[in-house]
Amino acid sequence: MTNIVWFNDINKHKSIIGIKALNLATLYNEKFPIPYGFIITNNAFNEFINPLKDKIRDVLIDINIDNKEQLQYASNIIQDLILEQQVPNSISRDIIEAYNNISIDTDILLNSDIKTLKFIRSGRDSSFVALRSSSNIPSSTFINVKGKNNIVQASLQSWGSLFSHESIAFKIKNNIDVQSSLIVQKMINPDKSGLVLINDNEIIINAGFGLGDAIVTNSVSSDNYILDRSTLQIKSYKINKQEYKLNLDEFTGKTIKKDLHHNGEEQKLREDEIKKIANLAKDLHSYYKKYLEFEFALEGRKVFVIHSRML
Repeated sequence: MTNIVWFNDINKHKSIIGIKALNLATLYNEKFPIPYGFIITNNAFNEFINPLKDKIRDVLIDINIDNKEQLQYASNIIQDLILEQQVPNSISRDIIEAYNNISIDTDILLNSDIKTLKFIRSGRDSSFVALRSSSNIPSSTFINVKGKNNIVQASLQSWGSLFSHESIAFKIKNNIDVQSSLIVQKMINPDKSGLVLINDNEIIINAGFGLGDAIVTNSVSSDNYILDRSTLQIKSYKINKQEYKLNLDEFTGKTIKKDLHHNGEEQKLREDEIKKIANLAKDLHSYYKKYLEFEFALEGRKVFVIHSRML
């Protein structure tokens, strides 16, 4: 049974990795700037969840999705069941091995023996990773995860988040069976980040300082730049004061909130950065030939695509 699939090895495993993972891995293989990673497959989720299926079904029998108290009660029970369930050894072993290898160049990873890989790992620190579900069911994203025990625990928590009260209601309303692979990627600690929308005539960029979580959820005010899609000329822009930013503290592994004060009044993107992001948007649109939205992260001089979806 395949528990782990690397981004560069999806061709034989498309049916077990989920639509979001397939989308990201395909872009990675098309040489778009996607942070490297791997997928914990539907197979792993099914093996983990199978012993709990009868209990979960009993909890959800005759549930009224319009009753939030009932949904929350059911969610608490199911999430407790999941968090108390031990991840099978074969799955946790595969997750930890993949995590240990995520910082190793793919060519080296595929062409080195176990002894060589152990030697390479011994000289490298553990990586920070981000983990989220590949399902369309609402679920939580876990960032700044570091260490072999924490990656297994984050996998458990991610599976559990598929049974929040919102997720249960969404699942029942849309008659969706929970199948969830998990996407694990090397963590980007961006200087700037944001969201890009591409439509008929325009590229619309919303950008701010720090991690994108606060920006894409509209928790802080972000700058807005509107460009002509054909010429990439800036048609209009609005600079807004950003109250705070989120960043990764590499010493504690925690996300820290930093007030920006007067710095929040600065323009978030330089003109060359706007053009770089816009060119990437144009390339993505040419590839998909559809309207789309994507989240970006700017670390140093490199722009990464964190997430994308067609509209």
